[in-house]
Amino acid sequence: MQSSKRTRKDSAEKELYVEVCLFDQIPVNFALVEAAVRQYIEHTIIECLGLFDHSKTTNEVIKKNVKEIRIDADEDVVPLPISVKLDGVNHEPAEQIDENDDVASLNILPLPSLSLHGLWESLLFEFSVKNYLMSYASTALTFTLMQVDSQIVTWNRVVLLHGPPGTGKTSLCKALAHRLSIRFCNQFREFQLIEINAHSLFSKWFSESGKLVMKVFRNIRELTEDRQRFVCVLIDEVESLTAARTRAVSGSEPSDALRAVNAMLTELDRLKSIPNVMILTTSNITEAIDQAFLDRADIVQYIGPPGVKARHEILSSCVSELLKRGIIYVNGGAQGDYLSKMASDTEKDLLTKVAICSEGLSGRAIRRLPFIASTRQCGKSVELVTYLDMLNLAVVEMKDRLTSTACW
Repeated sequence: MQSSKRTRKDSAEKELYVEVCLFDQIPVNFALVEAAVRQYIEHTIIECLGLFDHSKTTNEVIKKNVKEIRIDADEDVVPLPISVKLDGVNHEPAEQIDENDDVASLNILPLPSLSLHGLWESLLFEFSVKNYLMSYASTALTFTLMQVDSQIVTWNRVVLLHGPPGTGKTSLCKALAHRLSIRFCNQFREFQLIEINAHSLFSKWFSESGKLVMKVFRNIRELTEDRQRFVCVLIDEVESLTAARTRAVSGSEPSDALRAVNAMLTELDRLKSIPNVMILTTSNITEAIDQAFLDRADIVQYIGPPGVKARHEILSSCVSELLKRGIIYVNGGAQGDYLSKMASDTEKDLLTKVAICSEGLSGRAIRRLPFIASTRQCGKSVELVTYLDMLNLAVVEMKDRLTSTACW
């Protein structure tokens, strides 16, 4: 859906980004849906950003085809027209397997995909890292589209997110790629997320890992030959392919690892001249990464454990989901966002206590806590206050297990 300028109640006229998700597997005329949504949005006062309630529309095209409308207006992003063509198909990644091996070296996922829908919104951080990354990616693509001379102004379209496990680095990379496929779908006909299986490059072909790295990137370059296809390449645990070469020189790493790093750096330099590709990487141990790779990254961003505010928001969203599904109940039958609007002081204090107590846990661990707490009742419904006490006990038990494991 192309962006349209609308006047919000509390601000001057600004560019809005309208994203539309369609119902599953319904044949649709995109132009017809776009026109219907555009007309509806332009004649509606936008109260706030985020999910837009279109339930009151009488337009049959919207009622039949549109599952969800989301409105955004990123302050820090260069405004560009956008279209959304979420066709409702939950694409599965296609594996590309080397003809001489049985291990997939690449997973290719067409974007946008319902498998990633909502992931961007679910990621919560203490600072505006999402806006920062979106601003960076939008700027890099804008420079490319405006044909800025890369020999004068240099950017490599390489991002490194680093930090402890479970903090959302990989999810953030995938969500960013998905978001770009929505934001820039008027600029490119097709988007793909290519996930490199770094470990497969050091299995049976260990003695020729440098050649295999070159082969994988040759396949990526072939995919980018179509300049109307934008490719996001995700390399998880990038230290596997970019280990510090000083260790190889000292003899602590095999020479074949050195060749793999050299091949990786060479291939990154080749991709620099290709305008329709972006490299997204993650690492848990940046001290093991070669300095030459760090120097090539436009952004080296630390992603740490969530702070107390982010922990509270994560837990609140989890509890709200369980309220909505009937796993938790409150007297009066309140559901969904009850915690943020109607919860008693006792209930709010209990949730705050859990958020404070969970300091040091990763976002992944915190999102697992509500399930662990529910196991005490074998999945049966439980009253909210009782459940929050159970959630606090689950935090204490998880931290005790982590501490005893570390001591062992």
